[in-house]
Amino acid sequence: MGGLTQKQQLILYSFGQCSQQLNRRFADQPLEVSVSKIAFIEALESSGLVSKKTRALYRNIETLEQKKLLSYHSRQLRFTQRGYESYRLFEQRIAPFSSHRSFWESHFALNRHLQAVFKGETAQLPAPQKKQSRAKRAAKDRQLTITKSAKRSHHETVQPGV
Repeated sequence: MGGLTQKQQLILYSFGQCSQQLNRRFADQPLEVSVSKIAFIEALESSGLVSKKTRALYRNIETLEQKKLLSYHSRQLRFTQRGYESYRLFEQRIAPFSSHRSFWESHFALNRHLQAVFKGETAQLPAPQKKQSRAKRAAKDRQLTITKSAKRSHHETVQPGV
């Protein structure tokens, strides 16, 4: 989608999503739903998805028409072939991000290994320890065993009052 501003990309993507949702009902029938420019702009404004005013949305849609990504005939807004291909490419680019978002929205509560902390307390978390090799752990365990047995034998030999 080269040559488009972020707002224009967003409008093109939003139009694609709108078209998909409207046409989903008629997927098994030889019908295609189209939407009027006014209805699309009103839906965008009422959704709160864009912060632009009506006139700015009209201008962005007109720019998409001039770039031959959208067409406007009989008061109906439609994709051109080029516009639909641009929409599909954009959709493919963001699909991995959307799938990650969907995963975390649906599985976050199920993962018991994640730990929640109060805000501002992340600096107090202990630093993760490096994994030691089995040989180092075994040597460390032997050293602890020797130290414990030495302390026991010292306490056994020096017991006052016996």
